[in-house]
Amino acid sequence: MTEEGECTGPNCELIISMPLLDNMEATLKADLDVRKLNIFLQSFIRQVVKKEVEDVMREDMMKIMNESVSNVENLFKDRTNEIKLGLDSEFDKLKKKIMNESVSNVENLFNRTNEMKLRIDSKFDKLMKKKEMQGEENKVALTAQLTSGKASYGILKFDNVIFSVGYNNLPAYKSTGKFVCEKTGLYLIFASISSSKNNAYYNLYLNNNVITSTYINYDSNSPSTTWSTGTIVLTLHLRHSDSVWVNNGPTSIYTGKWSTLTIVKVK
Repeated sequence: MTEEGECTGPNCELIISMPLLDNMEATLKADLDVRKLNIFLQSFIRQVVKKEVEDVMREDMMKIMNESVSNVENLFKDRTNEIKLGLDSEFDKLKKKIMNESVSNVENLFNRTNEMKLRIDSKFDKLMKKKEMQGEENKVALTAQLTSGKASYGILKFDNVIFSVGYNNLPAYKSTGKFVCEKTGLYLIFASISSSKNNAYYNLYLNNNVITSTYINYDSNSPSTTWSTGTIVLTLHLRHSDSVWVNNGPTSIYTGKWSTLTIVKVK
């Protein structure tokens, strides 16, 4: 140090000069070595600063973390709600679609059922009409009466046709007296012939063969004229072109409603 009291040495930075007064109020001067104090202060300051920085950083980090967690939770909650709403919306759409498709499928099934029923009904109607037509086509019936009596041997012509169905060749039948089969099947043949002649008889022919006969007989000593009826009833299986007729014995015959021939196809 100089006499003026100033420090000029290389370590003056580490020395502090402090003015002092004694009891006599004389000026004194003390030089203090603060090298260790500087080190202590520097260490203390660093610790204080470090602690403050750590506290501030800790608070900031906690704040950031809390905000992040809150943001994540809010984001998760929002996204969860959005997903739930989206799923609910998609589920509603799917449910409506399924319901609509189900209703549509039921309607389509109902329509197809109706269409099928209509087709079945149509086919059934056609089948029934066809069957009826076939039934009409298969029907054969003829009822005829004699218009004139015959006293000689030969075919009796029942030419007064009072009913006929399913038989086409009526003109030939009327002219010949022969029923010519047009449709194969089972036929019922009924002939009822009235005569006043004793021992009168009649024959039923099938293709020139006598199938059956009827015979009329009564008491010839009766004082008055007697009319009697001979009847033939039988079934024959006739084939196409078979001929059936009634042949006289010879006998005088009562005409009109008293002598009738009926032929019916029963199957």
